[in-house]
This record gives sequence, structure tokens and C-alpha cells, in this order.
Amino acid sequence: MKKIWIFSGLFFLIAALPSTSSGLDDLFSRKKSDSAIKPLVFPLSMAVIENRPMKGLYYFFEGEAEKFDESLEGNPDSSDNNFYSLLSDPTLIKKTLGATDPTRITPSKRGNDIRGPLTRMELKEISKKVSKDLIFVFRREIRVIATFPLPQSVFLQPDEFFTYKWPGPYTVKIRNQGLIYLTKQNKLMLVPSNEKSKSFSLIKETIPAEELRAVWQQLAKEGLGDLAAAARKTIRDKQFVVHRPIY
Repeated sequence: MKKIWIFSGLFFLIAALPSTSSGLDDLFSRKKSDSAIKPLVFPLSMAVIENRPMKGLYYFFEGEAEKFDESLEGNPDSSDNNFYSLLSDPTLIKKTLGATDPTRITPSKRGNDIRGPLTRMELKEISKKVSKDLIFVFRREIRVIATFPLPQSVFLQPDEFFTYKWPGPYTVKIRNQGLIYLTKQNKLMLVPSNEKSKSFSLIKETIPAEELRAVWQQLAKEGLGDLAAAARKTIRDKQFVVHRPIY
């Protein structure tokens, strides 16, 4: 009888543990930073890393419906494209997130992308490879809101956002999220997110592709710029301050 109860207890304990693919394990789903973070002493080295889904270029949404990972039907085009070069331009990321260091002394390094839900264990493993004091991970969620269904191909090959013949008005929203991992303390600091949006009231034929590219690039620039400013403040708030005696 005891064996049955022990087995049942272990079964329910294992069932209660979150899956590694569950959003509960994703650090981006957290609501607050870790506690008991020690003051930071500058200068600090930093690596900047983008988080992407396991399947797909970005965390796309059509309204509230996910269009990445298992929700993305078909095989994404892995070749270089204009959409990727606009939103993840190395120069753009270097001038925004790469300039997050409040002291502007230690240059940051761009690390390899991380795929899938972000876990603390992954950050620990990355910290062994990049050897930096801070790891700044950012993610973009791109939501397209329209009154008509979009073809699946635009999420497989986002370049079609510039060439698709839109049958009516639509809105694009880009949510920029970030977190900073303190490698020596094994602590996590959340960076306030921001959202940039643009509504298109004209039909596609009246909007040149180059104008659409410029709009998307501006959304990316503003979003990453604001995320960098928020990250800089988050780091500065934990800066070690030397209090000099007053004579």
C-alpha cells in the first residue's frame, strides 16, 4: 500500500513540474527582477544577444494567434532577406543596445542568437562561453492586426510584408523586451518593455515598398533605442556609490 502511495506521489510531483517548452519556464514571462542584487561596480563588460523562436524569424502574431514554433505551418525561408536586415541590422543594434553601458568605457559584444524559451540554465551556459559581466538578452514580438486573414507565407518569408497586396487597413505593433543577466551573481534584472505601432489606412498599391521598409526600420530603431535607455537606467540604479565623508 505504501508503494502505491509513494508511486502516486511521485507521479503527481513530476506532472506538476513545468515543461521546458512551457511559457512558465520562459524568463521573459517573469514579472519582476531577482531580489538581493549586490551593487554593481563599473566598468562592466557586456554581451548583447537576441532571442528568437525555435521556428521562425521573430515572435510573430496575427492578432492574438501565434505564428511561430508549432503554430507556424511550413518551413521558414532561412536565407538572408531585407526584413531581417532592417530589424536586426548589426549597426542598428550596436548603436542602440550596444551602447547600454552607463560608463561608456567597456564596448559590448554581439553574441549568437538564442532560440526558444529562455531559461536560467541557458544563461549560465552562455556565461561560460562569452565571459562577460552582463548578458543583455532582447526579444521582439511582432503583432499584425487586420480585419482580413493574412497568408501564411508572410510569416514564413517576412519580405512579403513589403510586397503583399494588402486588401484593407492594418496595424503593426512591435513589442521590445529585455533582461540583463548578472553572470557573477547569477541574478536577473528585468528591463521595462516598450511597444511601437503604426497603422496603415491606405491599400497596399498606394504605399511604395521602399516607404514600407522605412516605416518598419523606424519602428525598430525607436523600439531598440527606448529599450537601451531603459536598460541603461536599470543598470545605473544598481550602481555602487561611494559615499564620501563630510568634514
